[in-house]
Parts: sequence; structure tokens; C-alpha cells
Amino acid sequence: MLKPVAATAVRFGIVLLPESLAGFGGLCREVEESGFDWLGVADSLDHDERAHRSAG
Repeated sequence: MLKPVAATAVRFGIVLLPESLAGFGGLCREVEESGFDWLGVADSLDHDERAHRSAG
């Protein structure tokens, strides 16, 4: 016989891919005010591109 599972609240998150960090703090506040529980920041650069940019 299966044991009942405790109900948990549904939580929502969002992942952003900003073109720059200018104004990012305001964007984070907007996400929080919109009721999201989690905020993720995606990284669009792969390892080789990151190495190339840091080598300058």
C-alpha cells in the first residue's frame, strides 16, 4: 500500500539571458515582485568563446 504524499506548494522560477548587466538589479526586483520563487541567469558563452574573450 502506498503512503500518502504530503502536498507541497507549487513554486515557479524564471531564467534570464541578459545582454548586459546594466539595469539587472531592477530586473531582479521586477521578477521578485511578479511572484517568482527562483531566478536563474543563463550563460550563453561556451567554454571556448569565454577563453577567447578573456585572452583579449
